[in-house]
Amino acid sequence: MPLFKRKPFALAEKPKDLKPNELVFQVRFTKEIFRDYSEYLRRTNLYRHRVWTCKLTGKNYLTYEEALVSEKKAAEEVQKFPEELVAPVLRDVQFSMLSLKDLGDAVAQKLQGCLSEGSELYGRKNNHVYSCKIERVVKDGEKTRYEVAWLDKYERLPENTAIDEEDLIRCKLRFSRAFLKSFIRESTYRSIPWVLHEKLAKKHGIPTDPPDDLKDQFFMQDGVVVVNRKRKKSEDREAKENGFQDPYEIGREDKLKAQSIRYPIDDLLVQYTEFDKQLAERPPPCREFNVPMECVGDHLMVWDFCTSFGRLLHLSPFSLEDFERAVCQKGSNIVLITECHSSLLRFLLKDNSEYFIAVQKKRPKLKITLITWTEYLSDFLELTGTVELSNHVATIKRGHYGLLDIQAKLAILRELVCRVLETEYFKEKLDEDIEKQYALAATRREEILEESRKKREDHLKIKSNGKEATKGHGNSSDTGSDNHLRENGDMPSSNGKQTSPSKHSLENRFTFLYLKFFWNLDGNFMMSVSYFPLFCLLLLPV
Repeated sequence: MPLFKRKPFALAEKPKDLKPNELVFQVRFTKEIFRDYSEYLRRTNLYRHRVWTCKLTGKNYLTYEEALVSEKKAAEEVQKFPEELVAPVLRDVQFSMLSLKDLGDAVAQKLQGCLSEGSELYGRKNNHVYSCKIERVVKDGEKTRYEVAWLDKYERLPENTAIDEEDLIRCKLRFSRAFLKSFIRESTYRSIPWVLHEKLAKKHGIPTDPPDDLKDQFFMQDGVVVVNRKRKKSEDREAKENGFQDPYEIGREDKLKAQSIRYPIDDLLVQYTEFDKQLAERPPPCREFNVPMECVGDHLMVWDFCTSFGRLLHLSPFSLEDFERAVCQKGSNIVLITECHSSLLRFLLKDNSEYFIAVQKKRPKLKITLITWTEYLSDFLELTGTVELSNHVATIKRGHYGLLDIQAKLAILRELVCRVLETEYFKEKLDEDIEKQYALAATRREEILEESRKKREDHLKIKSNGKEATKGHGNSSDTGSDNHLRENGDMPSSNGKQTSPSKHSLENRFTFLYLKFFWNLDGNFMMSVSYFPLFCLLLLPV
């Protein structure tokens, strides 16, 4: 039985005093019966939500029907579990307090090191290795010997031979640990402690009463293990009196107070944040539709599909108001209605479906036009086999499509959209578009990475140029100090010889004399006649 929020879900009971001729609503895959249509609708909507978990495989986010199919397949696989290992595994599972992962690992490790009757493995005989099967375990004091039957077809060996454990070669388990976990889930009706189904436990002689160390926490009620709530409540009361509270309980309470919202959700369920305080109040939902309220869902669905996949259907975009007016009109040659039907029917003909084969038999030349679209639509409605839709075929063939009521028009369009969604051609095109989007996103991501790499390189280049400029500035200051030393004479070279004055040194000397003799200490400009000839000598070319 599929799990709802990881817990067993009870099906609805059959109504009492049910009359033989009473009209009721029945869920197809659970066989539940409801008198009230609203209750039936709520239950079917719940089954369609992806909130169910397969009990055997642990797969999440399934619909109820998908979980049932998954459990059926897993149950068929579980039946292949080796018969000789069922009883030993179930004994280890009964009333175990381990998690499923730890329990599966412990059982697998034990089975890999256990040699039991019926196990098929390899044994050594005459310095050769042959396949064999353990028939009987013989304990002789502290030593254990195994009577095996040789399974080799090509060698003539004795039928049964008693050999030691050292002569046996253990094989790898014939099943995976995931398969073992599925077997554990199938065999139990609750976890921690894991409790076997009563019939299964009695079949293999496994006790069904909880052990002494668990009787304080669990007890049997109507053949089912139940948690001792009184003991838990008393412990919680004592903890609160002593001022102690379980941190797990605190976290759970906080989590319940601030329930996390799983997106996407309906726009009306989105809560205002502190950044939305300046926004005005939400406008009331619009209910002024020309179509009946029970058809608004189909009306919006058809319009959204045709506008979202307009390029694939070769349809130009159109507004919801235009589509509403076209559906409500009584004319039979409304362009928008004609184009919508023709596009959907052409799409169905592109797929090698049952509709394509049926139409091809009637009309060798397949061409949907503004005149012949009603003929193709009539063939489609006859092929669906739905009484509600087939009743309108005669009216459409007479050319009076516009006389159909709004419910019938939207029901026909809804059926066309559903059939298009099921075609392989549509799925292939949708996959191609998704791959293009992925490729575009990957290209954009590479461009962003390339831009960030270039920015990083430019930043490092600017940083390195700044360091070189700082280093060059330091060298220039050293050069200035050297020039200052050369002002009053020649500088000795590295080998100790005097170097001749250069033009650069003379220019520096000129600057020094200019500052020294033409600007006195008081800041007054003056010309010293005694130093004027020396200044003129400095102006001569070298």
